[in-house]
Amino acid sequence: MPEDIYKKIFSKNLNYYMELNKKTQTDLINDLGFDKSAVSTWCNGTRLPRMDKIEILAQYFKINRSDLIEEKPKGQIKCGGEGDISERLKQARILAHKTQKEVADILGMTYQAISNYERGKTKVESDILIKLCQIYGISVSEVLSEQPINNQKLFASPTEPDKRLQKIIHCYNEMDDMGRESLADQADYLLGKHLRAKDKEA
Repeated sequence: MPEDIYKKIFSKNLNYYMELNKKTQTDLINDLGFDKSAVSTWCNGTRLPRMDKIEILAQYFKINRSDLIEEKPKGQIKCGGEGDISERLKQARILAHKTQKEVADILGMTYQAISNYERGKTKVESDILIKLCQIYGISVSEVLSEQPINNQKLFASPTEPDKRLQKIIHCYNEMDDMGRESLADQADYLLGKHLRAKDKEA
């Protein structure tokens, strides 16, 4: 494989683990004593670090060296704290291309609440866990297991229909039982109306 490909793979993986662990280039420079220009070239994919540097980075992020230097199938990138629900939820959100604020808006929460879940400061109750998994397009078992999160849908950018669905889910979650039943009845009515219109067109 050409060296330029290896540089791009390493750069992509390094930037992923930096975002996952909320680390900046400055953090790597200060925490690990790396040269500023070297870190910049690693992140932009113009240079590869020596193997001893890669080992230091792997230990820093609590991952294997292969997680930095090998190309992983989409959705197969591991997080450093496997088994840790908060870390896995954070990983799933990043892979789903969502910000903490976007998730918070869907759930009717503050982004600080989502941040606290992802940092392990607040326990994730079962009902919230289910809702988060629905937003990220994964199953609860994927979050609770130690296997890499694997869902190709996570790499699709949100579409307009997705956003409308999220708005409906948000409204549903905010309603009481009576409101939810009314919403379901309205959905049934609109679906029937839509199907009848399609029949007339056929």
